Amino acid sequence: PYSNEDLNFLRVLAGQAGVSFENAKLYDEQKQFTVKLQQEVDRATTELRAANKELKKLDQAKSEFISIASHQLRTPMTVIKGYMSMMEGGDFGAVPDKMNKPVHSVLESANRLLALIEDLLNISRIESGRLQYEYEKANLGEMVASVFDELSNHAKRKGLEFRYVPPKVAIPDIIMDPKKIREVVMNLADNAIKYTDKGFVELHLEYKNNEVKYYVKDSGRGLSKEDVGKLFKKFSRVGSAQLVHTEGTGLGLYIAKQIIRKHGGKIWAESPGVGEGSTFALALKTSNPDVTKEYELQQKTMSATKKELHDDRTDTIDTSRIRKSGVRSK
Repeated sequence: PYSNEDLNFLRVLAGQAGVSFENAKLYDEQKQFTVKLQQEVDRATTELRAANKELKKLDQAKSEFISIASHQLRTPMTVIKGYMSMMEGGDFGAVPDKMNKPVHSVLESANRLLALIEDLLNISRIESGRLQYEYEKANLGEMVASVFDELSNHAKRKGLEFRYVPPKVAIPDIIMDPKKIREVVMNLADNAIKYTDKGFVELHLEYKNNEVKYYVKDSGRGLSKEDVGKLFKKFSRVGSAQLVHTEGTGLGLYIAKQIIRKHGGKIWAESPGVGEGSTFALALKTSNPDVTKEYELQQKTMSATKKELHDDRTDTIDTSRIRKSGVRSK
């Protein structure tokens, strides 16, 4: 016979054995679930990779199509612009009064189409990594002053107060692609004038802590917080912009962001709210190691090219002298 002590021991042992068997069963189920889950993850990953690869092919095809189409469109549009400009300037004789407005409208449309074509080409170059930068030392202060002068009449025609607040200290030259940076500076100022119906537009330039900050402040339509978050995305047009200025493409700020990012800088927008104006700004460091490295490489390449051209020219001169002296090589 078993004692109560033996029976209690057997009960405890049986309970623990049951728990162990249950745990083993659960572990086996969990292991099978993990294997199955891993298989599903692997399958989904393979499908996603294949889909991503296909999307990259489609994106590349799209970029190539845009590039080819834009190149094909640019040539005839340039010709149209050229002839319309000559007509407006009277190169083919005086334009009848009733034709002045149509000629001017066609010329403006040609300019808008050429700007759109150039934006599409830049998008294609950016996405394919083919957008070329030509670095040199330039002064942002001189650049902003030039843009201010260029846009003054445009702002005056709209009845806006247009002001430039120069930096309090001298700004050092910065290594940049001046043509592309000027496009960004112009874009921010021109947009402010375009979307401000009354009040003011101010261009500001500041320099401190080895950073140059350019910002455009206006009393225009302003932006909601949601719109601010969408601004620098491709083909993004926010608020009333797409209703008021239908000719826009939503590419300017996206391209500006890529250009500033390439220069190691930053670009952003701020607004208290709709109807309360806005501020668009960019900041560039006076010294950026990556940009400096590319600039120095370009300088070396240019020097080597100049030397080769000089050597070729010298060889040509020497050969010419030999021929004139009547010496013939054997």
